Formats: sequence, structure tokens, C-alpha cells
Amino acid sequence: MFIKKKGTMTWFLIVLTMTFSPNDFLLASTLSSDSEEQCYDSSESVTFSTVEEAQSACVLAELPEDSTAYCASEIIVVFGKSSPSNDDIDTLISGITDLSEKETDCFVDLIGRSDDQSIAIVSIPDDVDVIDAMVEAANNDVVVFVQPNFVYQFIDPETIDEPAFRESLVAGVSPLASTNDPELSNQWWLQVVHADEAWDFIPASTTPVTIAVVDSGARLTHQDLFDQLAKSSSGEILAWDAIEQVPLVQSSIYSLYNGDQGGSLAGHGTHVSGIAVAEGNNGVAIAGVSGNRVRLLPIRVFESAGTSTSAWLISAYDYVMEHAAETNTRVINLSLGSYNEVDFDPLFRQKIIEARNKGIVTVCAGGNGQGGIGVTVPIYPSDWPEVLSVTAVDINSDHAIYSDFNSLKDISAPGGAGSQTIVSLSYSSDSGVLYKRGSSMACAVVSGTIAMLFSVKPEMTPDQVINLVCSTAQDQVGGAFDTPGRDDYFGHGVLNAKDAVLRTMSLTPAANPIISSQPMEASYAMGVSPSPLSVAAASPDGGMLSFQWFYSNNENATTPSIISGATSQDFIPPTNASGERYYFCLVTNTRLGSVPETASIQTSIARICVLTNAFHNKVVIIATALDPSRHKIIDIYRELRDDGTRAIIYDNHITPNQRFRMVQDSDGYYRFINVNSGKVLDINNNQDAEGTPIIQYSNHGGANQRWSLARKRQIPAA
Repeated sequence: MFIKKKGTMTWFLIVLTMTFSPNDFLLASTLSSDSEEQCYDSSESVTFSTVEEAQSACVLAELPEDSTAYCASEIIVVFGKSSPSNDDIDTLISGITDLSEKETDCFVDLIGRSDDQSIAIVSIPDDVDVIDAMVEAANNDVVVFVQPNFVYQFIDPETIDEPAFRESLVAGVSPLASTNDPELSNQWWLQVVHADEAWDFIPASTTPVTIAVVDSGARLTHQDLFDQLAKSSSGEILAWDAIEQVPLVQSSIYSLYNGDQGGSLAGHGTHVSGIAVAEGNNGVAIAGVSGNRVRLLPIRVFESAGTSTSAWLISAYDYVMEHAAETNTRVINLSLGSYNEVDFDPLFRQKIIEARNKGIVTVCAGGNGQGGIGVTVPIYPSDWPEVLSVTAVDINSDHAIYSDFNSLKDISAPGGAGSQTIVSLSYSSDSGVLYKRGSSMACAVVSGTIAMLFSVKPEMTPDQVINLVCSTAQDQVGGAFDTPGRDDYFGHGVLNAKDAVLRTMSLTPAANPIISSQPMEASYAMGVSPSPLSVAAASPDGGMLSFQWFYSNNENATTPSIISGATSQDFIPPTNASGERYYFCLVTNTRLGSVPETASIQTSIARICVLTNAFHNKVVIIATALDPSRHKIIDIYRELRDDGTRAIIYDNHITPNQRFRMVQDSDGYYRFINVNSGKVLDINNNQDAEGTPIIQYSNHGGANQRWSLARKRQIPAA
């Protein structure tokens, strides 16, 4: 932490240890809606007077109209170097404190660095406007990006009094009997998603997978969680407090409920964790949806009031990715959001993208509406395209009235409604349970299922597992709102864990496309309209075909060039310049749900020769490469001039019957007219059988008299 008192030069530095990739904070070109050309050159010295100027230069993030969406006392800056110097920090802090009329402290927390950048939280004096501070920071020569520290609220479920719930239990599903957990008969949601059936198909031996529940923490001593906790190679519990930057067992909240919080949070993290990973068949509480195949990494990001910030979430994601290889973390569960018509917070979104690129799926609760009624306003991060957004349904798979809905939702799962609640673990005892309802509960059902799928087939990518759960979801099971196909209330449908597991276990690689027609080589005169190169192909497994054409200037080139926009079965080669080019098409079969889900095959190479008009009407000798030392050439037998006279090969004696005039037609093909007889080279009787003789014949323009040049070579002068 850098601390600067106004008018002093006293420094204190605490660097929070994190691991970053070199491109963690390269955001201007990655997430900005502006084109790269509109962003300024960071090597130039530019002074910004307004927010708009800094935003147009891609140095300052877009800002929501509602200023309560971000912290009034903090900003986030990205330095264009991994270790900003004292002078860099001094310049930044002095510029901000000079905006204040008070003598006050200014803090800079350097929360991470990569090879060439670093990110920091800057606290600002209470009499300095946060927007003014951001513009000032944007004018620092070593600052490459600035944004607010956005605020997120935890998606608050409704906690139900246990006795009241037990008096109004809903009948309608058969009791489960697959484990000895005492609350199993109340876990109706396991049957709605067919999780209990899915367990029966999973092999006994699977790959251990971890789910990170980024929430209020978790009661680490609960008997249904303790043996499920992710640990280091030395056996240390890896649960983390991203606010205090200490292990959760050392956090100030640990003394409250052994790692979770009460109050308005009411043990939210413990409840969500139990839905996803609670140990089953141990005679305690419940069974998690993941069927004892998944470990838990709890991370605290909420303070007691139920708010979180960009900085804490970025820190949490960095911690997950730092330990991803050690724990095999493949899923992050979020139950938080911020309602906005336009998405903001590019730094946090970049972390989600980075995690996804490293094989980690982010699943987020889709929102619990306002006043108990679902709304259509987007809520982020749930509605970012890189996140799987989950809505809630009841025991009958009907849309829960409180659950948000819009075109950005992806899938639905049981979250409870009315007297139907989701039973899970209590934060206040080591064996107790608690009843809640909300999209947070639905989210945990999906997260736990996805983690279970990764344990069955760890080589799946995030895209593949998301396609899998969406394509196997139960459609049209939820009443009038559940229209065929994807809809705003259910996304792609209600989660079906059994079908997802079965599909996962039966996954086979996508099959290679079958090519039935290859592109053909040809020769054209320069400027002539050519026939298209064409490929015909089919998918043997019902997948979707795509096409991409390539070219090279050498038949044996190892790095052909992609042809931009050439993505159909047909491609018209250019003839505006003379020379040879070699073309092929890469045909790809995509079958969603396969692992891998794509398979590609290359067509044969087609040579296209574009000749200049200089060859038109030239007299040439047609030589063979059969015996280069003797230079055999095409000759008309005995200098005869009759139709049907044979063409032979003979030694070069430079007579008219060995000389031919090349005449190029408008489509690029050539006729070879013998200088002696005036007849053209012809295929005997228009035959196409191998071994058919070449003859001379009167010029009638038939296809058997027209030729293309198969290879480019120096044509001997007449």
C-alpha cells in the first residue's frame, strides 16, 4: 500500500501477492466498443480536460448515470509498467490530493502485476469528486486505463423459518432413497433436474474437480462441507478472504460462524455451497447435486452489508486462477449483480474472460427482481455473454415469479417459489440446515452439475460444457411461458443433469467432413471472368459445415494465407494479375456437444494460372519433358494437312509442322493452330478415354480443340 500525506513525501508499500498473465489489463482493444484507430497512441503526451476526452481515447471506462453504482471514495488504475516507481506514484497521488482543500491521506493499494502492467486501487480524499480524480489519473503518463470501483449487491434470496416450512411441505415428488441423508426427502429439486438418476450413470472413478463459490464465505466446519474443502498439496485449506487478503480461517469473520457471516447475508455462501457440493450418504443434512464428485473453494467477497466491489472480485478471480492447476477449479459460482441498461466494469469482465480462456466457467444467478417480481432490466455480470445466466423455477418447473427474465438468460433450474424452498446447509451449526428460495439457489444447482460433468470428461472446454447443458435442457415443461426453443423465462430450458451426464459419457469426436467434389485447376487470360472454384461436402454426423479458402504462391508452401471473406463453398479466384496461385478450401464439421466438437479436412490444391495477353497469337513450339536432353516436340506426321492426321513427338527440325500459333479465347482457354496446315490440335472423335490419340482437324471451336496450360514454363520463341 502506498500512502501519501498531502505536503509530505512519506511512503509505505505493501504489495499483495498475486499471479497475473502479461495481458491481464490490456483492455482498450479488448473490451472497448470503439475501434483501435479511435484510441490514442499511449506513447504520445496527451492531456484530457473532460471525461469524454479520456473515454474517446479509451483510457477511461464508460460510466453509468447512477453514481451509486460505484464507490465514491476509490478508483482503479492500470499502470503501463509492472513496477511503478516512487515518482510515478508521487505524481499520481499529488495530482489527486491537489484537488482537495484538506490535508488528508491518499492510499494506493497495488493489488497485482504482470510483466508489463500493474493494477491498483486508489482511495481519494472525501472532498474530491471521483470523476475528477479519474480524469486526473488518466493524465498520468504511466496510467493506461482508469475506471470506478463498481459496487455489486448480493442477490438476496428469501430465508424461510424452518418450522413454518415444515408445516407447508409440498407433495408431488416421490421421496429419494439413494442416500442416507436425513433431509433428502425434502430435496425435491434433485428430482426436477434428474440429478439422482444422473449419479447412477457416473463411473466410480472420476477426475477431482473444484468449484469456487465466490460469496459471503462458508462455514468450514460444517460436517457436510469439511471433507469437501479444496486443500493445498501440503493439506492446508485454501478457502480465502478476498477483502482482507488472508486465508478464510484467519479472517476477522471466522470467529462469527467459522467462516461465514450472519445478518443480512444469513449464511448465503454456506447455503449455496451445500447445494452444489454437500457430502452425500454421510447421514448428515443433505446431498449436494454433484454427487460427491466435486470439491469446494469458498472465497469471501461480501462485507456484512451484502456489497462487493470490482477490486474484491478481481482479487478473487486472480486467487482462483492462481490455484486453478493445484485444485483443478473449473467452475466459479456468483450470486451478485448490478442492474444497468448498459454493461460497465471492463476490468472485472476481463477477469471473467481470462478465467474462461483458462477453462473455468462462470455461472451467475440471474436476479430476483424488485418487490418480489422479476424484471427485464439486464443485471451484470449474469447477463454478460461470457457468463452462464440462470433463472429460477418451482417444483412444477414453472417460472418463479420473482426471477428476472430477458433475452440474455441461458438456462433455468429449481430455486423454489411460494412454500417450495431449497433446503441446504446452515451457517450457524455444524449439522443444521436452512431453507431459502431464489435464483442463487438455482445457480448453485447448475454450477454443481457443470462441475460434475467436468469430473466425468475433464477435457471439455467451457464452450462445450455450456453447449451440452443447454442442448440437453428440458424444453416446454414449464407452463405457458415455456415456449418452444429458447425463451426469455427459461433460456434453453430446465437443467437436465441425467441427460447431460449421458451425453457427456457418450461424447465422440466430431467426424471429418466427406468431400464429394474437389476444386479444379484452370488457366485464364488476365482480366477474364473465371469460373468459381467449388467444393461439395457433407457432414456424416449431422453437424454444421463451414468453409474457409486459402491461397499460396507456391504449391509446397507451408504457411498458406487465409482469404478474408471467402467462407462459402464457392470462391471466384482473381484474374487481375498474371501468375500462378494455389488454392484449397478447409472444410470444418461442427457438431455441438462432441469432444472435440470440430473436425476439419483440406481439399486438394487447385492451381490457377493467369496469363498475360502477350501469349495471344504467339507462335510456339510445344516441347515435352520426357527427354529434356533431346528436346522432343509435338510434330504433325509427315507435314500432312488432312483432317485426322496424327500428332506425334519428334526431334526438333524447325519446320512449320512443328510450330503452332496460340490463340486465347475469351474464357482463357487456348487453341493451338498448326502453322503448316492451319488445322488445330484436336482429340480424336471427341473421346475422353485414356490413350485417345491427338490429331489435327479443321477449327470448329469444340471443347476437344481447346486447351489450358497445366504448368507454367518458358515457352520457346518461334
